[in-house]
Amino acid sequence: MTVEKSFPNLLDQAERMSSKGQQSYMRLTYSGLVAALLASIGGAINIDRKFGDDVVDLGGALAGLAFLVGIFLAYYLLSTKPERAWYEGRAAAESIKTMSWQYCVAGGAFGYNTPAPADRLFLDRLKETDRTARAAQLTLTGVGSQITSEMRSLRAAPLADRMARYRTDRLENQNRWYANKSAYNRRQARFWFGIAITLQATGLVFATLKTFDVVDIDLLGIVATAAAGASAWLQTRDHQNLAESYAVTSRDLSLVLTKADSMPQGATEEEWRIFVGDAEHAISREHTLWLAHRSASSS
Repeated sequence: MTVEKSFPNLLDQAERMSSKGQQSYMRLTYSGLVAALLASIGGAINIDRKFGDDVVDLGGALAGLAFLVGIFLAYYLLSTKPERAWYEGRAAAESIKTMSWQYCVAGGAFGYNTPAPADRLFLDRLKETDRTARAAQLTLTGVGSQITSEMRSLRAAPLADRMARYRTDRLENQNRWYANKSAYNRRQARFWFGIAITLQATGLVFATLKTFDVVDIDLLGIVATAAAGASAWLQTRDHQNLAESYAVTSRDLSLVLTKADSMPQGATEEEWRIFVGDAEHAISREHTLWLAHRSASSS
């Protein structure tokens, strides 16, 4: 079992908060795009039905209802700001994870020779992360000790054991994760680009047919809205940028792993402390850039 399972339960809270915020944001965004598509369909069709003395165009009614739903979704998205929980929750989770790993293997800011006792420094950093989350109106609820016996046990282990555990459970794990995520996002980017291009080509065909009066049905608005929706969804998911940033982080971690292999058998605690600090910086660089990019996109 990886030692991450025993990390502070504040980590679980932050990860759940981030996941819930992301799911809510994506669900609302997707629903808004579907509402826009339904509005365009309603505007393209003309189905008259008589209700008493009144004749109602069902296409117009569908468009009106879709616009009403779109207004509600936009207002709800603006008022609840689920993306804030997504961004800040991930930032808190990654901060807790990186400081926990440094504490466990006595590296980075939590080496054996730190000016302040490691436990006190760790708890101070944890409180600061909690305060930052609360400032963003996110509540992290901790239960029990935030420094577990498994964390203390690994910290007290010989340097060789800590080096091996950190390499396997942290560096190799993260390297695989980023490589897999990069490949996944690259596939998704190609898929949604393909959908958008296909819809644009379909629109071109319909435009040509309408130009020469081959068809008399107005489908151009529907296809144009669908193509715009596919492009907007691709931008929301940010697959292309994520594929590149994850690939860069994976390459950085490959270099870190190579450096770990070249560390001498008789490495000192100070050399190890510096190595872990550099490794965690390489991992956290992607999180920092991702948060800055997302925050700028949503502002």
